[in-house]
Amino acid sequence: QFITQVDTGLPRPLPSDPRTEQLKLGYKAVVLLTPDEPNEALLSILSKKASIISKQIFDIFQDNSAGSFYHAYRILDTLLRCFPNDVYEGILADGNVTRRIESMLRYIGYAPVHDMFLVLIALTPLARNSQIYNSCALNRWSFLEQLREWSLLLRITEILVKPSDYCNTESYISAETHSTAAAQLMLDLIEKLSLEEIGEIFLRPLGHETIIIDLLITTAVDVTCDDNIRRSSSRLLCFLLRRAAEAEIVCIVNAQPGQQPQQTFIPNRLFPMRERIVLHIETRLNEIFKAVIQFKSNSDINSIETSTAIKYSGYQVDVPFTSLRATLVELIVLMVESDEAVATSMPVELWKELMSWSVKYAFNSIYHALFYRLIFSVLRQSQEQAQRIIFQKAKLASFLIDNYIPFPTNNADIPKKDADPLTIHRHAARGLLMNSLNAIRLQASCQPPTTFLRQFLASHQKWNEFLPILTNDTDIQQRFGMGITVTMTDNKPAHNVNSLSLLISEPKPEDGGIDHGSRFARSLGFYDETPYPNDHNSNDLDIQTRSKRKDSPSNSRQTSYDDFNIEEHAPWDFSYDDPEDTATYPVTSSPDDKFLLNKKSEDLDFTYHGKQYNNSHDVQHNDIPIEELYDDDDEDDEFDQLLVNNSNNDISANTTSTYDYNELDR
Repeated sequence: QFITQVDTGLPRPLPSDPRTEQLKLGYKAVVLLTPDEPNEALLSILSKKASIISKQIFDIFQDNSAGSFYHAYRILDTLLRCFPNDVYEGILADGNVTRRIESMLRYIGYAPVHDMFLVLIALTPLARNSQIYNSCALNRWSFLEQLREWSLLLRITEILVKPSDYCNTESYISAETHSTAAAQLMLDLIEKLSLEEIGEIFLRPLGHETIIIDLLITTAVDVTCDDNIRRSSSRLLCFLLRRAAEAEIVCIVNAQPGQQPQQTFIPNRLFPMRERIVLHIETRLNEIFKAVIQFKSNSDINSIETSTAIKYSGYQVDVPFTSLRATLVELIVLMVESDEAVATSMPVELWKELMSWSVKYAFNSIYHALFYRLIFSVLRQSQEQAQRIIFQKAKLASFLIDNYIPFPTNNADIPKKDADPLTIHRHAARGLLMNSLNAIRLQASCQPPTTFLRQFLASHQKWNEFLPILTNDTDIQQRFGMGITVTMTDNKPAHNVNSLSLLISEPKPEDGGIDHGSRFARSLGFYDETPYPNDHNSNDLDIQTRSKRKDSPSNSRQTSYDDFNIEEHAPWDFSYDDPEDTATYPVTSSPDDKFLLNKKSEDLDFTYHGKQYNNSHDVQHNDIPIEELYDDDDEDDEFDQLLVNNSNNDISANTTSTYDYNELDR
């Protein structure tokens, strides 16, 4: 009673209040029961009274209590360290488990209450391999099972989205603080329980019930809701996607004194719910996209009303980016990384907005990191529909090139202090623009020439003209020490070397360059990729290489396939006036020799030596079907080649089949 102080007629003390005599008596009682080094007599008394103390300590959460939550936390933490089984027995004895937990949730915004939840549910004070931890497994299981049946995760979510309906806001703790604390409690519980066997059952509502995900999304996109509550909701959604991403979690096991800690892999109990969580969020993606496109926050409204820009040391912004917008963008990035189909559903308006923010908020490195992850995911997933949206409709390549400012070659190119804001922002965003452009270059170079990205870039005049500038600037950026001699550090084991020395160490000869296999490529996320093996040049999109091919008389290469030759031509030039309907490809050095695929009518028409062919003909060579002539056992069996060099210098083709534009290989 000295600690709980129920029915004393006094209010609960505030941090700024003077220390009352009752509060001092409570502190003395805590010190008496929980000394740093308890003797055997005290432990004997506590072992007999642990059940009663743990049951009555929850009286401190009554509205008529004037006790300090810090005192209750110290008592509960000590009892769980020494007698966890007795603590759970006392809480379970009278069947009022849910009533006690509900009373705790009303004060979740108070600092020690969050910690009390963790020590009680996750049993954090005890090592997982200790005997005392295993001794309370049965009672702890019963305790958690009752909380699961009571839907504890849903109760915490309801407090997160509507704290004023469930929490005590009459004191100095606001509703927004309760919401933030509830979100942090959810994060900590999921993180701790995903490592335990019981966690798979306790966390099932996150994947098998849509109500929790729906509450979080509804709150995150609601512009009428407080920014802090929206941010807490979106932050929790992001954490769920990150935590459920891997099947195993890396944990560090503390070894004996004098030994190195050991790394071990523990099954992720949240991973089985990953697919369901992603599917639940996908059903509400359009609302998330709209919330980002039409983003509004309290900070935006205040900035517009006051018409004052926020000034920093070297720049200013008219409207702050806000952490809320960053978490919403991160949610989209995590969804794209989780499911390849998400990128195809992103509207063009969203892509254009995200692209414009990369320059508008050129000094926001957090957003730049998210934007690069988004571009990198779309490139690596190789989803043609998504790449068509960002390159053809959103015009990502043109945007990056237009806003990129090359490294200055003389003093006149260095921006002045009085330069216009757009120029300053473009200079500040050069790192992101360069990395994004190089990611496109590296991804294209490791793909076959028949992929959309290779064909698109090959026909993109602005890209081909800009490519030498990009490679030159990237080479300049990668020069060790910017051309200044830097003293090298000794080669030491990685765990003994300062992290900064790893960043400034001179690359090995095999790590040099800016293509695949270089340290630069690995820094962008390209670790094991190599240039496409059929390319004679490591970068088939290099403008100088393309110019040489155009200047050659045949504009083709001869490749031997067993007993016949096939002309392998340079990358085709698309005509993108109406790319969804038709596309024209040169197939010989003669301008009159070409074929045209009409996607709408699914007809294949081509001209060779002035003669027209279409799918109404069945042309054969020496009565041998073309399928047999071209049976080279590769993946291009449906439509492998159109041209064959033979003794009669004639063409053979079987064009009775129709061909899908997206699957056309040659």
